[in-house]
Amino acid sequence: MEKCYMLFNDEKIYIKSNKSSNVAEYTINDAVSYPNVPLYFNIFNNEDVIKDMRTFIKDNEDINSLMQGIFAKKVYLLVPDDVTNVTDIEKRAFDEFAKKLLKGKEVVFGSEFAFVTTFEEKDYVCISRTCRMLILTSIKDKKIFKQKFIQDKEYTNDELRALINEVSDGTEYLPKVYLNGNNLSQYSDIGIYIDKLDIIKNFEDTLNQLNL
Repeated sequence: MEKCYMLFNDEKIYIKSNKSSNVAEYTINDAVSYPNVPLYFNIFNNEDVIKDMRTFIKDNEDINSLMQGIFAKKVYLLVPDDVTNVTDIEKRAFDEFAKKLLKGKEVVFGSEFAFVTTFEEKDYVCISRTCRMLILTSIKDKKIFKQKFIQDKEYTNDELRALINEVSDGTEYLPKVYLNGNNLSQYSDIGIYIDKLDIIKNFEDTLNQLNL
């Protein structure tokens, strides 16, 4: 069965087929922008965007197979870390959109923080930035240990270290930290910046190792 991997990042949607090593980047153009509202909200129930994306997929040789044959494929969809069970209505919108776009048989969700590093790494902290907030997620033994949602503003390095220490439960040494999102370069002495393409690769590699 062909598999499709997708990641939503504000105005960009990254799309990958398991039949190719390349990732296609679709840009949402002419989207209406509102404060603290991701641009990808413009795609839900938008027939023009769905039509344009189908054309984009058909014209891209790395992913055009996703529009061919009987559409009985799985869609693995990475959502930003501020999309949680509390905002389940967003997940339903993502699910409906993916099925409508690709006529997928099943949509499987993942959160970005779980895939900022390789499958083998079990303990770390991920700092994600979206247009709505900063999210600090502490992972221990590959499970969420603690998660904190805070205001999206510029924090000093000392403030951020204190927040990392808080979600890590006051461990003596700061854990390995990954930075996921825009405008986080000022914290490069605290953590490692992760590109969205790396997250997709880790996502696919992890699912393959789990035989999912």
